Amino acid sequence: MRVKNASGVLMVLLLLGTGPLRAGSGALPPGLLSGSWHSQEGDQVLRFEPDRVLVSREGKVLVWGIEGYSHSVLLVRSQGQLHRWPLLLEGDMLQIQKEKEVQKLRRHSDVPPDLTLSPIKLGHGAELPVKRVLEVQQELAARLKEDQAVRKDPSRRGEMGRVNAENGRFLRTLVEEVGWIDSRRFGRQTSADAVILLQHTMDIPLVSAVLPMIEQDFKAAGPGAELFAIVFDGLRIDLGQKQRFGTQVGEDLKGEPLVLPLESIEQVEAYRKELGLPPLKDYLAKASQVLYDGKPIRMPQPDE
Repeated sequence: MRVKNASGVLMVLLLLGTGPLRAGSGALPPGLLSGSWHSQEGDQVLRFEPDRVLVSREGKVLVWGIEGYSHSVLLVRSQGQLHRWPLLLEGDMLQIQKEKEVQKLRRHSDVPPDLTLSPIKLGHGAELPVKRVLEVQQELAARLKEDQAVRKDPSRRGEMGRVNAENGRFLRTLVEEVGWIDSRRFGRQTSADAVILLQHTMDIPLVSAVLPMIEQDFKAAGPGAELFAIVFDGLRIDLGQKQRFGTQVGEDLKGEPLVLPLESIEQVEAYRKELGLPPLKDYLAKASQVLYDGKPIRMPQPDE
Protein backbone atom coordinates (compact mmCIF):
# COMPACT_ATOMS: atom_id res chain seq x y z
CA MET A 1 0.00 0.00 0.00
CA ARG A 2 1.02 3.65 -0.24
CA VAL A 3 2.81 4.17 3.04
CA LYS A 4 5.00 7.10 2.08
CA ASN A 5 4.99 9.82 -0.55
CA ALA A 6 7.59 12.02 -2.05
CA SER A 7 6.61 15.15 -0.14
CA GLY A 8 9.01 13.80 2.48
CA VAL A 9 11.76 14.15 -0.13
CA LEU A 10 10.73 17.72 -0.81
CA MET A 11 10.91 18.55 2.87
CA VAL A 12 14.51 17.44 3.28
CA LEU A 13 13.35 18.18 2.33
CA LEU A 14 -21.01 -14.08 -8.02
CA LEU A 15 -19.83 -17.27 -8.25
CA LEU A 16 -16.35 -18.51 -7.67
CA GLY A 17 -14.55 -18.41 -11.00
CA THR A 18 -11.61 -20.47 -12.09
CA GLY A 19 -8.77 -19.83 -14.46
CA PRO A 20 -6.46 -16.83 -14.81
CA LEU A 21 -7.78 -13.30 -14.56
CA ARG A 22 -5.62 -10.44 -15.76
CA ALA A 23 -5.98 -6.69 -15.92
CA GLY A 24 -8.13 -5.74 -18.88
CA SER A 25 -10.23 -8.91 -18.79
CA GLY A 26 -13.37 -6.80 -18.73
CA ALA A 27 -15.34 -4.14 -16.86
CA LEU A 28 -18.05 -4.92 -14.35
CA PRO A 29 -21.37 -5.09 -16.26
CA PRO A 30 -23.55 -2.03 -15.48
CA GLY A 31 -26.43 -2.78 -13.13
CA LEU A 32 -25.09 -6.16 -11.99
CA LEU A 33 -24.43 -4.89 -8.46
CA SER A 34 -26.57 -1.75 -8.50
CA GLY A 35 -27.54 0.17 -5.38
CA SER A 36 -25.37 0.23 -2.29
CA TRP A 37 -24.06 -2.70 -0.28
CA HIS A 38 -23.91 -2.48 3.51
CA SER A 39 -21.49 -4.63 5.47
CA GLN A 40 -23.12 -6.97 8.00
CA GLU A 41 -20.08 -6.88 10.28
CA GLY A 42 -19.39 -3.14 10.44
CA ASP A 43 -20.19 0.33 9.14
CA GLN A 44 -18.68 -0.11 5.67
CA VAL A 45 -20.82 0.73 2.63
CA LEU A 46 -19.85 -0.12 -0.99
CA ARG A 47 -21.03 1.13 -4.36
CA PHE A 48 -20.05 -0.76 -7.51
CA GLU A 49 -19.45 1.07 -10.80
CA PRO A 50 -18.17 -0.42 -14.09
CA ASP A 51 -14.57 0.67 -13.45
CA ARG A 52 -14.33 1.13 -9.67
CA VAL A 53 -15.72 0.32 -6.23
CA LEU A 54 -16.43 3.22 -3.86
CA VAL A 55 -16.11 2.40 -0.17
CA SER A 56 -17.45 4.59 2.63
CA ARG A 57 -15.74 3.88 5.92
CA GLU A 58 -15.56 6.01 9.05
CA GLY A 59 -16.79 9.07 7.15
CA LYS A 60 -14.20 8.77 4.39
CA VAL A 61 -14.51 7.54 0.81
CA LEU A 62 -11.93 5.07 -0.50
CA VAL A 63 -11.68 3.79 -4.07
CA TRP A 64 -10.78 0.37 -5.44
CA GLY A 65 -10.13 0.52 -9.19
CA ILE A 66 -11.50 -2.41 -11.23
CA GLU A 67 -8.85 -3.75 -13.59
CA GLY A 68 -10.61 -6.91 -14.67
CA TYR A 69 -13.82 -8.91 -14.29
CA SER A 70 -14.50 -12.46 -15.43
CA HIS A 71 -16.57 -15.39 -14.13
CA SER A 72 -17.71 -13.44 -11.05
CA VAL A 73 -14.17 -12.55 -10.01
CA LEU A 74 -13.05 -8.93 -9.71
CA LEU A 75 -9.43 -7.87 -10.06
CA VAL A 76 -9.18 -4.64 -8.08
CA ARG A 77 -6.41 -2.18 -7.24
CA SER A 78 -6.13 -0.24 -3.97
CA GLN A 79 -3.20 2.00 -3.01
CA GLY A 80 -1.16 0.45 -5.80
CA GLN A 81 -1.73 -3.20 -4.91
CA LEU A 82 -3.75 -5.72 -6.92
CA HIS A 83 -6.31 -7.93 -5.18
CA ARG A 84 -8.50 -10.77 -6.44
CA TRP A 85 -12.11 -10.77 -5.20
CA PRO A 86 -14.23 -13.86 -5.94
CA LEU A 87 -17.92 -12.91 -5.56
CA LEU A 88 -20.95 -14.94 -4.50
CA LEU A 89 -24.32 -13.26 -5.14
CA GLU A 90 -27.54 -14.75 -3.73
CA GLY A 91 -30.54 -12.42 -4.06
CA ASP A 92 -29.76 -9.27 -2.08
CA MET A 93 -26.82 -10.84 -0.27
CA LEU A 94 -23.25 -10.58 -1.55
CA GLN A 95 -20.12 -12.29 -0.29
CA ILE A 96 -16.64 -11.09 -1.22
CA GLN A 97 -13.78 -13.49 -0.61
CA LYS A 98 -10.81 -11.34 0.39
CA GLU A 99 -7.31 -12.46 1.33
CA LYS A 100 -8.01 -12.98 5.03
CA GLU A 101 -11.78 -12.75 5.37
CA VAL A 102 -15.18 -13.20 3.78
CA GLN A 103 -17.10 -9.93 3.73
CA LYS A 104 -20.90 -10.25 3.80
CA LEU A 105 -23.05 -7.39 2.52
CA ARG A 106 -26.75 -6.69 1.96
CA ARG A 107 -28.11 -4.64 -0.97
CA HIS A 108 -29.96 -1.35 -0.38
CA SER A 109 -31.77 0.39 -3.22
CA ASP A 110 -30.56 3.86 -2.26
CA VAL A 111 -27.05 5.24 -2.68
CA PRO A 112 -25.78 7.44 0.18
CA PRO A 113 -24.73 10.95 -0.96
CA ASP A 114 -21.16 10.44 0.26
CA LEU A 115 -20.70 7.62 -2.28
CA THR A 116 -21.01 9.92 -5.31
CA LEU A 117 -17.41 11.18 -4.93
CA SER A 118 -18.09 14.67 -6.30
CA PRO A 119 -15.41 17.38 -5.95
CA ILE A 120 -16.22 19.81 -3.15
CA LYS A 121 -17.44 23.30 -3.97
CA LEU A 122 -14.72 25.92 -3.63
CA GLY A 123 -15.01 29.54 -2.54
CA HIS A 124 -14.93 32.21 -5.23
CA GLY A 125 -11.26 33.12 -4.90
CA ALA A 126 -11.89 36.85 -4.48
CA GLU A 127 -9.22 39.27 -3.33
CA LEU A 128 -8.77 39.27 0.45
CA PRO A 129 -7.70 41.90 2.99
CA VAL A 130 -3.98 41.82 3.76
CA LYS A 131 -4.74 40.84 7.36
CA ARG A 132 -6.64 37.74 6.24
CA VAL A 133 -3.88 36.73 3.82
CA LEU A 134 -1.32 37.00 6.62
CA GLU A 135 -3.51 34.89 8.92
CA VAL A 136 -3.72 32.13 6.32
CA GLN A 137 0.02 32.27 5.63
CA GLN A 138 0.89 31.99 9.33
CA GLU A 139 -1.63 29.24 10.04
CA LEU A 140 -0.50 27.08 7.14
CA ALA A 141 3.18 27.54 8.03
CA ALA A 142 2.45 26.45 11.61
CA ARG A 143 0.44 23.44 10.48
CA LEU A 144 3.15 22.36 8.06
CA LYS A 145 5.75 22.60 10.83
CA GLU A 146 3.63 20.26 12.97
CA ASP A 147 2.97 17.98 9.99
CA GLN A 148 6.70 17.51 9.47
CA ALA A 149 7.46 17.19 13.18
CA VAL A 150 5.25 14.12 13.63
CA ARG A 151 6.84 12.54 10.56
CA LYS A 152 10.46 13.16 11.50
CA ASP A 153 10.23 12.29 15.21
CA PRO A 154 9.80 8.51 15.66
CA SER A 155 8.29 9.05 19.09
CA ARG A 156 5.46 11.10 17.54
CA ARG A 157 4.55 8.87 14.59
CA GLY A 158 1.42 7.78 16.42
CA GLU A 159 0.10 11.34 16.15
CA MET A 160 0.24 11.37 12.35
CA GLY A 161 -3.33 10.25 11.80
CA ARG A 162 -4.72 12.90 14.13
CA VAL A 163 -2.61 15.67 12.57
CA ASN A 164 -3.59 14.62 9.03
CA ALA A 165 -7.28 14.58 9.96
CA GLU A 166 -7.14 17.98 11.66
CA ASN A 167 -5.31 19.55 8.73
CA GLY A 168 -7.77 17.97 6.30
CA ARG A 169 -10.74 19.47 8.11
CA PHE A 170 -9.02 22.84 8.29
CA LEU A 171 -8.16 22.86 4.57
CA ARG A 172 -11.70 21.92 3.56
CA THR A 173 -13.21 24.71 5.62
CA LEU A 174 -10.61 27.20 4.40
CA VAL A 175 -10.96 26.54 0.66
CA GLU A 176 -14.75 26.50 0.91
CA GLU A 177 -14.41 30.02 2.31
CA VAL A 178 -11.61 31.59 0.23
CA GLY A 179 -11.02 29.19 -2.66
CA TRP A 180 -7.75 27.34 -3.26
CA ILE A 181 -4.59 28.77 -1.71
CA ASP A 182 -3.16 29.99 -4.99
CA SER A 183 0.21 31.62 -5.56
CA ARG A 184 -1.26 34.86 -6.89
CA ARG A 185 -3.02 35.79 -3.65
CA PHE A 186 -1.02 33.95 -1.00
CA GLY A 187 2.48 33.61 -2.46
CA ARG A 188 4.30 30.59 -3.85
CA GLN A 189 5.62 29.38 -0.48
CA THR A 190 2.21 29.37 1.20
CA SER A 191 0.67 27.69 -1.83
CA ALA A 192 3.37 25.00 -1.63
CA ASP A 193 2.70 24.56 2.10
CA ALA A 194 -0.97 24.00 1.31
CA VAL A 195 -0.13 21.46 -1.40
CA ILE A 196 1.99 19.36 0.97
CA LEU A 197 -0.71 19.38 3.66
CA LEU A 198 -3.31 18.52 1.03
CA GLN A 199 -1.34 15.49 -0.13
CA HIS A 200 -1.35 14.05 3.37
CA THR A 201 -5.15 14.30 3.73
CA MET A 202 -5.94 11.65 1.07
CA ASP A 203 -9.27 13.51 0.72
CA ILE A 204 -10.32 12.62 -2.84
CA PRO A 205 -13.18 15.16 -3.25
CA LEU A 206 -10.92 17.94 -1.96
CA VAL A 207 -7.89 16.98 -4.08
CA SER A 208 -10.06 16.55 -7.20
CA ALA A 209 -11.48 20.05 -6.75
CA VAL A 210 -8.14 21.86 -6.40
CA LEU A 211 -5.87 19.88 -8.74
CA PRO A 212 -6.56 22.23 -11.73
CA MET A 213 -5.37 25.22 -9.65
CA ILE A 214 -2.27 23.36 -8.50
CA GLU A 215 -1.55 22.49 -12.12
CA GLN A 216 -1.85 26.15 -13.08
CA ASP A 217 0.54 27.25 -10.32
CA PHE A 218 3.16 24.49 -10.49
CA LYS A 219 3.06 22.52 -13.73
CA ALA A 220 5.38 24.87 -15.66
CA ALA A 221 8.78 23.24 -16.10
CA GLY A 222 11.05 23.68 -13.09
CA PRO A 223 11.60 22.36 -9.54
CA GLY A 224 8.09 23.38 -8.44
CA ALA A 225 6.58 21.02 -11.00
CA GLU A 226 7.34 18.18 -8.61
CA LEU A 227 4.53 19.44 -6.37
CA PHE A 228 2.04 19.09 -9.21
CA ALA A 229 3.41 15.65 -10.10
CA ILE A 230 3.09 14.45 -6.49
CA VAL A 231 -0.54 15.53 -6.19
CA PHE A 232 -1.42 14.19 -9.65
CA ASP A 233 0.17 10.80 -8.95
CA GLY A 234 -1.21 10.65 -5.42
CA LEU A 235 -4.75 11.20 -6.66
CA ARG A 236 -4.29 8.48 -9.29
CA ILE A 237 -3.17 6.03 -6.60
CA ASP A 238 -6.04 7.01 -4.28
CA LEU A 239 -8.47 6.42 -7.17
CA GLY A 240 -7.21 2.87 -7.61
CA GLN A 241 -5.29 3.73 -10.78
CA LYS A 242 -1.62 3.81 -11.81
CA GLN A 243 0.60 6.85 -11.43
CA ARG A 244 2.28 8.72 -14.29
CA PHE A 245 5.44 10.41 -12.97
CA GLY A 246 6.73 7.84 -10.46
CA THR A 247 6.54 10.12 -7.40
CA GLN A 248 4.64 7.65 -5.20
CA VAL A 249 6.61 4.96 -3.43
CA GLY A 250 5.46 2.30 -1.00
CA GLU A 251 6.16 -1.24 0.08
CA ASP A 252 5.30 -4.59 -1.45
CA LEU A 253 3.77 -7.52 0.42
CA LYS A 254 7.22 -8.45 1.73
CA GLY A 255 7.81 -4.96 3.09
CA GLU A 256 10.35 -4.08 0.40
CA PRO A 257 10.30 -0.52 -1.01
CA LEU A 258 9.07 -0.08 -4.57
CA VAL A 259 7.74 2.50 -6.99
CA LEU A 260 3.97 2.07 -7.01
CA PRO A 261 2.58 0.85 -10.38
CA LEU A 262 3.16 3.11 -13.36
CA GLU A 263 0.86 4.04 -16.22
CA SER A 264 3.81 3.37 -18.55
CA ILE A 265 7.25 2.25 -17.46
CA GLU A 266 8.47 2.98 -20.99
CA GLN A 267 7.18 6.57 -21.02
CA VAL A 268 7.77 7.66 -17.42
CA GLU A 269 11.08 9.41 -18.21
CA ALA A 270 9.46 11.30 -21.09
CA TYR A 271 6.59 12.39 -18.82
CA ARG A 272 9.07 13.62 -16.22
CA LYS A 273 11.17 15.44 -18.80
CA GLU A 274 8.09 17.31 -20.04
CA LEU A 275 7.75 18.82 -16.53
CA GLY A 276 11.44 19.56 -16.20
CA LEU A 277 11.86 16.91 -13.50
CA PRO A 278 15.12 14.99 -12.95
CA PRO A 279 15.41 11.38 -14.14
CA LEU A 280 13.47 8.92 -12.02
CA LYS A 281 16.64 7.13 -10.90
CA ASP A 282 17.95 10.37 -9.35
CA TYR A 283 14.62 11.03 -7.65
CA LEU A 284 14.54 7.47 -6.26
CA ALA A 285 18.12 7.70 -5.02
CA LYS A 286 17.15 10.73 -2.94
CA ALA A 287 13.91 9.09 -1.76
CA SER A 288 15.88 5.99 -0.79
CA GLN A 289 18.13 8.04 1.52
CA VAL A 290 15.30 10.06 3.04
CA LEU A 291 12.65 7.38 3.45
CA TYR A 292 14.46 4.03 3.60
CA ASP A 293 17.95 4.69 5.02
CA GLY A 294 19.57 4.04 1.65
CA LYS A 295 17.70 0.82 0.83
CA PRO A 296 17.11 0.66 -2.94
CA ILE A 297 13.59 1.29 -4.25
CA ARG A 298 12.79 -1.19 -6.98
CA MET A 299 10.62 -0.63 -10.05
CA PRO A 300 7.26 -2.44 -10.26
CA GLN A 301 6.85 -5.61 -12.27
CA PRO A 302 4.43 -5.61 -15.25
CA ASP A 303 1.93 -7.78 -13.36
CA GLU A 304 1.91 -5.63 -10.19
